[in-house]
Amino acid sequence: EGIQPLQKVATAGESGDLRLKALLSLSVMPTAWKSSEKIFVERLSDERDDIRQLAAKICYQVAAAKVFYTSAEPKLIELAEKDSIPQVRCNAVAALARMKSRLAVAAFIRILGDAGTPDQVAKQVLGACQNLTGVPFRNKEGALTWWEKYGKAEYEKAKPLQKAAVEKTGPEIDSKQTATAPEDPKWPKLPDNKPTDMPFDGVMIPGQ
Repeated sequence: EGIQPLQKVATAGESGDLRLKALLSLSVMPTAWKSSEKIFVERLSDERDDIRQLAAKICYQVAAAKVFYTSAEPKLIELAEKDSIPQVRCNAVAALARMKSRLAVAAFIRILGDAGTPDQVAKQVLGACQNLTGVPFRNKEGALTWWEKYGKAEYEKAKPLQKAAVEKTGPEIDSKQTATAPEDPKWPKLPDNKPTDMPFDGVMIPGQ
């Protein structure tokens, strides 16, 4: 019963502290995850660093339960490349890797090729590249060489997650599933064991 009030607080813009607390509550309520995609995706653009950091972390977290915030992909890629806070960038990278975003590979290569990329972010990106491509890169130089020889041809024109999902299921199937979905939210299937797609640490919110 608390989901809708919390969602309202998370989007009402009352105060940053209230938004953060509402988002934290929703982040540990699996029944709220599917219906909260729009909220968390919008918070990826929040003016507060800790809220952007949390929103990116939730995109990473829910994907372990096969709840994919595909609409977050463009903003996560932007955060991974351009956010001023390294922790936000690291969480965005971790989320994109777990979501299996092929579109992000080109962005990761650009990050690795940027001499100004912080070491913390570069390490996260290198692990994400290994996760997405299956290539055991030893260092960023190896990743850049692979990109020019092999990766560019496969990933430069990768499809966005949303488009790939529609093509896989078909619009008619999606419409039918939406029409017959029950009103009450279902618990996502949580993984029995710790996810194995973790060649990086992921950055936690202070106090968690």
